[in-house]
Amino acid sequence: MIIPKVHSGFTHEEMEEKLKIAGFESVFVHTFHHGKEIFMKKDTSMFLAEAVKQGV
Repeated sequence: MIIPKVHSGFTHEEMEEKLKIAGFESVFVHTFHHGKEIFMKKDTSMFLAEAVKQGV
């Protein structure tokens, strides 16, 4: 079994779900860059995720 050296990434929905499960609220995910052949010669999108966790 070959394990990739670069994570294949998350969809916005997957990231929002993971943050909400971890107790975060007010989740906002925004794609800020699309590029060709950035990681392992694959087209890639990069995003910023913002969220608030109350009581921390």
